[in-house]
Amino acid sequence: RHFPTPTPSSTCATMTSHGTTSVQALIGFILMIHSMVSMHHFRSFTKATASTESPPVDIVAECLLGMFLCTLAVFGRSGEFMTIKAAPYAAKRTFDALSSRPHFNIYHHRARALKETRRKFKRERDIS
Repeated sequence: RHFPTPTPSSTCATMTSHGTTSVQALIGFILMIHSMVSMHHFRSFTKATASTESPPVDIVAECLLGMFLCTLAVFGRSGEFMTIKAAPYAAKRTFDALSSRPHFNIYHHRARALKETRRKFKRERDIS
């Protein structure tokens, strides 16, 4: 059999389906909630006995596993990642397009109101 070789740009998003990532996220979330409840019980037990023990290893491992599964699910759902180097993206655009920031253009400003105020101030100054 001939199996296709993965391309360098392939990510975990192309290898997992959305159903798999949903199950991963759900299991990770349930594990984190369960570890939170277990930690709450542990803390209330240590307060009642006035002991200063470190958290049990199984609670910490459960929390880390849940966090790992949730993180893996988020990366699986995010889609294709862009390359870190902007050179291939920037090579296709002009310099003016790269430096353009249209969302910083402000068209509603106080220039008209200030212009009227300056005229009134000039008139008053010229009169006196």
